[in-house]
Amino acid sequence: MYDSTGRQINLPSYTGDDAFLVKFDTNGVFKWYAYLGANTIFGYYVTTDASSVYVSGTFSGGDIKDSSGTQIPLTISSPDDALLIKFDSKGIYQWYAYLGDVVNSLQAGFRCTTDTNNVYIVGAFTGGSIHDSSGNQDVLPSGDNEGEVPSSYAFLIKFNKNGIYQWYARVGLSDNVALDVVSDETDVYITCLKSSRK
Repeated sequence: MYDSTGRQINLPSYTGDDAFLVKFDTNGVFKWYAYLGANTIFGYYVTTDASSVYVSGTFSGGDIKDSSGTQIPLTISSPDDALLIKFDSKGIYQWYAYLGDVVNSLQAGFRCTTDTNNVYIVGAFTGGSIHDSSGNQDVLPSGDNEGEVPSSYAFLIKFNKNGIYQWYARVGLSDNVALDVVSDETDVYITCLKSSRK
């Protein structure tokens, strides 16, 4: 990797699909990077607040290596779990939360956003559990009121800034995905792609 000054920054190289969070200043000068990898990890989106950086994506194990070089192993309950990670503005790891526990399925965190006290993540899930930063767990449904099993629900999950789970909402049935989320401090808005109404 090269920044705007021509400086070369050597990034780690591993097998599999790895993700990087890289900070530049407004002149394109490199500040730091954090590494997510040694397995299959996709960083789909990044957002910030006044003092922190949040990354949402999908992971199948691996670890986080923050800007200080500290390595944090990721708990994997099943392949392709949705992931939300918080770093401070210096790239120091704070916490992660994830949505998983479903084998042979995709849980994906496509977007995240913040307001003053909370962080929201949206994506798609087919059941499983939400695991917050303190180890709390909330089991999600794997079918609708008629007992049908969907291909995927669109989801919206709220955590506070410490990564503690607050609540979730969902849109189903059959191949539903939440693609974006914004908050105006009073309300939260999401956009969804869905193939049937529920």
